[in-house]
Amino acid sequence: MSLPEYDENEAITFMRRELPEEANKRYSDDDLVDILDAIWDYYDSVEATSLSDIPDDDDEDPRLQADAIAGGIFRILSKNGPEAINLPDLTLIVKGELAYEEDLGNRM
Repeated sequence: MSLPEYDENEAITFMRRELPEEANKRYSDDDLVDILDAIWDYYDSVEATSLSDIPDDDDEDPRLQADAIAGGIFRILSKNGPEAINLPDLTLIVKGELAYEEDLGNRM
């Protein structure tokens, strides 16, 4: 049995599930790919390669909190990300990406 691979299209599907319809209309798939890139930049900045590399024994660790991750990548995206991005939407998008990573982990 092979390990499941990260698939950007699946991740985007999970991200879109978290967004209300109005917010979904604001972001193209390309915007969501930019956000995925920023999430991976965030992981690099905290010396992790994915959510699974961050110890989960401390629920207070900000690296495990969607709002903290969103805040970190909001700073990255404010320099060159989607113009329409806002922090509440970004938090929901991050929750979707985290749900996708968790789903991948459950498939192992």
